[in-house]
Amino acid sequence: MMDDCYCGYDYDFTWALYRPSRVVARKAHFCYECGASIRPGERYEYVFAIGQGEVYTYHTCARCLALREDLESAPCFCWSHGHMLEDIANVVDDMDRSPERWIFRLRLARIKHVAMKDRSERKAQKLAECR
Repeated sequence: MMDDCYCGYDYDFTWALYRPSRVVARKAHFCYECGASIRPGERYEYVFAIGQGEVYTYHTCARCLALREDLESAPCFCWSHGHMLEDIANVVDDMDRSPERWIFRLRLARIKHVAMKDRSERKAQKLAECR
């Protein structure tokens, strides 16, 4: 593990408002982190934020949220919306060779697999609708 932590994100950027909430989807959304569908009835994190005069909204699926929460206490874990999976991969790569490291790698691979499968299904559905 590194002794000195470095986070490449601009911490001069401050949110005027940052409001995360856990909600149940009433309509379909896409996870801002992995790109998988969030279907009606599924729980997810919704973030409404305002920063530097801009409004931001983020939807994070339960799989990505659970992985992020499990790593939030890890040393040197900083993340940003839209880059979270890459940030998690970097932290996991810096972990000692322990069983935890491999479990996190498997969970990360599963999230990516589910998201890729979901995108393929959506693409096939769009192609079928066009015919």
